Amino acid sequence: MPQMPSERSPLTLGKKIRFFEWLIESGIRALSFFSFAAIILIFIFVFKEASPIFFGKSEAEKTAAKDSLASVINSQSKSVPDTSTVHEKIEKVIKGKGALKGTDVLVKVDEKGNRKKVTTNGGKVEQEEYDPFADDTKPSDTVKKAEKKPAAIKELPKKTPAVIGLSAKEKKDSIQKANARIAQAIKDSIERAQADALTSAKDKAEADSIAAKEKRDAQESKSGTNLGKMLIGNTWQPVSTVPKFGMLPLIIGTLKVTLISLLFGAPLAILAALFTSMFAPKWLREIVKPVIELLAGFPSVVIGFFALIVMASVFQDFFHYEFRLNSLVGGIAMSFAIIPIIYTISEDALTAVPQALKDASTALGASKWQTAFKVVLPAAIPGVFAAIILGFGRAFGETMIALMATGNAPLTSANILEPVRTFAATIGAEMAEVVFGDQHYNVLFLIGSMLFIFTFTLNSVVEFYVRKKLMRRIQGL
Repeated sequence: MPQMPSERSPLTLGKKIRFFEWLIESGIRALSFFSFAAIILIFIFVFKEASPIFFGKSEAEKTAAKDSLASVINSQSKSVPDTSTVHEKIEKVIKGKGALKGTDVLVKVDEKGNRKKVTTNGGKVEQEEYDPFADDTKPSDTVKKAEKKPAAIKELPKKTPAVIGLSAKEKKDSIQKANARIAQAIKDSIERAQADALTSAKDKAEADSIAAKEKRDAQESKSGTNLGKMLIGNTWQPVSTVPKFGMLPLIIGTLKVTLISLLFGAPLAILAALFTSMFAPKWLREIVKPVIELLAGFPSVVIGFFALIVMASVFQDFFHYEFRLNSLVGGIAMSFAIIPIIYTISEDALTAVPQALKDASTALGASKWQTAFKVVLPAAIPGVFAAIILGFGRAFGETMIALMATGNAPLTSANILEPVRTFAATIGAEMAEVVFGDQHYNVLFLIGSMLFIFTFTLNSVVEFYVRKKLMRRIQGL
C-alpha cells in the first residue's frame, strides 16, 4: 500500500501552542512583578525623604543640606557683576565744542582708572567731558556772597517797665504762680517718666516672652518635629523664622472637599448607572455609557480652570457669599472627576446581578422601579460601595482641581463657604519652593507618604475584600 504523507503530530502542535501561552503568561507575570516593584520603590523613596521627621537627620544629611544652601547662595551671588569688570564697560559721552561740535566722543575707563578718549573721525580731542550730574552754571552764578547777618538783638533789661510797676504783693503772687507752674511741670514730667518707664518695662517683658517663646520653638524645631503636635496643630505656616507645620487645617480641608464631592457626585453616578442598566434601551445605553466615561479623560486642569472662571462666579452671584473660591466650589468641581469612576463600577456591578433575581421579582408582582431599588441595588451593594471608596480615594489625592478652585487658605473651620487647602494642593504649591533636605521638604514628603498609604489601603480593601464579597453574593455563596 502506498504510504500516506506524514501528518503533523497533534502533540507537536500542542507543544507549540503551549509555548506561546507560556511566553504570554511569563510576560504578564513579569509586568505584574515590575508594577509591584515600582509601587514598593516609590513608597520607599517617599518614606525615605520623610524619615528625618521620625528619626532625625544624620550628620551627612545636615552637611549636604548646608552645601545645597551654600550653592544656592553662590549661584545667586554670581549673577551680580564684579566691580572690576564694570569699569571696562563704562563709556561716557563727551559734549564736543568748536570744530568737533556734535561729534560722538567716548571715554573708556580701564581697571586702573585711566581714561582713553576716542572720536568717530579720529580727530584730536579737545573737548570737555560731559557729566550729567554736574552743574552747568558758572562759578560766579553758583557761589554768591553771603549776606550780612543783621546785628544781634540786644538783651532786654532785667527789669522791664511792666515789672517795675508791680507792687510787692503782686510780685509775691506772680512768683508763687510761677513756682506752682514749675512744680506742676516737674510733677507732670515725673509722671510721664514713670508712665514711660512702666510702658517700656511692659514692652520689654512682652518682647522677652516672645523672644523666649521663639527661642523655645526654634530649639524644638531644630531638635526635631513631633509628629503628634503636627497632626493636632492648627497653624500651617512653613515660611517663617519659627516654622509651624500644623496639619489639622490640611486634614479638615481635604475631608471637606472630598465629602462634598461624594455627596454631590455619588448619588448622580449611582442613579445614572441604575437607569442605564435597568431602564435605558440598548441604543441609548450604547450612547450614554461611553459619553459619561469620556468625562474621565478630561484633564483635571481643564475642570479646575472651568471651576475657577465659570463656576466660582456663578455660585457667588447666586448664593451671595464672601469668598469666591471655597470648599463648595472645589468639592462640586471635584465631583466631575469622580462621577465617571463611580458610574462605571456601579454600572458593571448592577449589570452583573443575575437575571433570575429580576425575573423572580417581576413574577411576584413587583414593578420595574421596585425591582431596581429593592432587589437589584441591594444585590449590587458591595460593587457600589467599592465604587464609592475608589471615588473617595480619587478625590482625596486630586491636585489641580483643589489647587485652582478651593482658595488655598489653611483655615480650621467647618464652614463650607470658606477657602481650604488640601494635602495634594499643599504639595503642588510648595514643593517647587523648598530647599532640598530642609525640614519643610521632609514634611511635604511626609504628607505625600500619608496620601500614598491612604489611597493604597483603600484600593487594597476594594480589590481584595469588597470585590470578593460582591462575587460571592452574586454567585449565591
